[in-house]
Amino acid sequence: MKVVKLDGCECFSTRSRMWKRTLNGCMVQMRQQLNEQNFYHYYGPVFFEAAGTGLDSSAIQAILGGISLFMVFPAMWTIEHVGRRKSLLIGSLGQAVCAIIAGLVGQFYTDTEGVSDNTQQVGGNVMIAFATFHLAFYFMFWGPTPWVLMGETFPLRVRSKCIALAAATNWLWNFLLSYFSPLIADDIGPLILLVF
Repeated sequence: MKVVKLDGCECFSTRSRMWKRTLNGCMVQMRQQLNEQNFYHYYGPVFFEAAGTGLDSSAIQAILGGISLFMVFPAMWTIEHVGRRKSLLIGSLGQAVCAIIAGLVGQFYTDTEGVSDNTQQVGGNVMIAFATFHLAFYFMFWGPTPWVLMGETFPLRVRSKCIALAAATNWLWNFLLSYFSPLIADDIGPLILLVF
């Protein structure tokens, strides 16, 4: 039996073009974190209470957690029958539409002086609705698909190292977003939803 010793440099090999796969894996994981879902889960209760939704933090977390749980089942079908690339594209388009609507409604109907309480309540409810749709798109398309891609992209001899690099990229962006999101939200309010 022949033993082949590999080092981490093969993940960035130009000869086998493995560096492209490694970079693609890291970029997909980075983009997964830039989909706002962490913002909703980490800061959603504070954000939506400030928007005047009338829901307490446990109700908001229950809504967001329920969506994430129930969207896992259609995601399994979607990955196999729609395809990986189309899943990511459809998810990106759906999330962009939801973020634009939620961000603009939040800015002009909840975060503006002179808005009546009734209008603020309606604006907060629209924000919750589109946050829910946004998370539904995320958990159906962008939540699981990058992890499926990681398992299928790399050859077996370097798979563990390349997936480790991609996962480290995921964790790095998770940390950066959790650290900087409240600072950004303090400055621009609901328009933070347009940043991602």
